[in-house]
Formats: sequence, C-alpha cells, structure tokens
Amino acid sequence: MTSAASLFACRPADVTLERVRELVAIGQPESLTLEYKEKYTPRIPVSVAAMANSYGGLILVGVTESNVDDRVVGVPESAIVQIVNGCHQTLEPPWVPEIIPVPLAETDGRMILVVRVDPAKASRPLLIQGAAPIRLHGRNSVADRAGLARLINEAAPQAVAAGLRLPPADLPMDDQGKPSADFLVRTGMFVPVDAAATWRPLSERGVHAFADALNNSPVHHALFRWCASIGEGGMNPFHRS
Repeated sequence: MTSAASLFACRPADVTLERVRELVAIGQPESLTLEYKEKYTPRIPVSVAAMANSYGGLILVGVTESNVDDRVVGVPESAIVQIVNGCHQTLEPPWVPEIIPVPLAETDGRMILVVRVDPAKASRPLLIQGAAPIRLHGRNSVADRAGLARLINEAAPQAVAAGLRLPPADLPMDDQGKPSADFLVRTGMFVPVDAAATWRPLSERGVHAFADALNNSPVHHALFRWCASIGEGGMNPFHRS
C-alpha cells in the first residue's frame, strides 16, 4: 500500500500513476506533510515554503478534495511552469522543489504533478514578504518571532542525521492482535553508511526482486523449519505489502 512517506522517499522513476491513485484511494486527509490541489493557485508557493520550513511533504497538484468518484483530475503541462515561476518569484530566497509529472492515460496531455518538498534541500527559512510560513495540521500558518529565530539559527535538517533515527518496525496484525507477517523490509529510507555517504533507497521493482530471491533462497527454507520447530506453523512468504 502506497503511503505519502513512501511516495516522498522513492526514486522519481517509481512515482507512477498507479501509486498516486493508491494514495488518493486511501482517503488520507490533508496533514502536516500532505496537501491536494485541483489546479495551480498562488497558494502553492506558500505551501511549498510552509513545508520546507517545517517537516517537508507532498503536494499533489491535479487531485481534487471534492467528494467525487475519481478525484484524480489532472492539470495541463503548463502548470509546471506556473509552479516554477510562482516559487521563483515569491520565495525569498528563490527556491523550486522537485516536481515529478505523472501523465494521465487517455487524456489530452493532462498529468498529476507530484511536488516533493525536501527541507534538507531548501534554503531555510524560506520567506514570503518577510514572513516565514510554517505547516500546521492540514493548513499553513506563519512563524512567530521565536519560531522565526529558531529557523534562522538552526541548520537545515541533514538527510544523514534524519536517517539515523529509524522508527521501529510496524508489523501488520491479524484479528487476534498477533503479527501477521514475520519480517518487514522497508524501502525509501536513508540508512547512513557514514557521515559522507548514504545508500540509495530500493526501487519497487527491486523490492519485488528481493522478496523473490529470499523466497528461493536457503534463508526461507531455514526460517520455515525454525518457525515450525517452535510451534509457529511455518512463516509467511516474503512479499511486498
């Protein structure tokens, strides 16, 4: 299941229409790190600055918040230029986030724009008319004097430092509250080798290939026998979830 975090961290080549539709279908509301825009508006550069000054996030342009059967409506290619110009002309200093166009099939050139705002790449604080937008839950606000001072004094978050704080694994549970999987392999995370280098996140194709290789390796058979020997009745095959 695609999440906002996985779509944010994966390789650009793995940002597909299928994954965007999966994320929209979940029905996740706008949050600190997720926003929907049906079309380009001057509020997009404000959201870019707010996310860059906070925790980063995704802006899906071409996805409506309206309660309709298909929320993925798309925008024309010209929306890319509008976002680039809006950020360059509005933000102080000028900064443009990563914009990944995802074409919609059987449309007249319409696409979804996945805007990924990485605070580690932005020149924080990003200002608009002297004020520093920040992100609150599902909306934008403005940093007060103390918040602005913190943004000015702190260094931009480093990807290496963030990668050292790996969250605990969240195994899926069955209806009896027991883990329904034996192991969890995550993608899209930065796992530092040292302060100067990081591993690249696995692609979705790489995860499938990795799971298949594990299932056909001695590791799977050894774990199956071990689980059976302690009364666990075997183990689930490795798979992407």
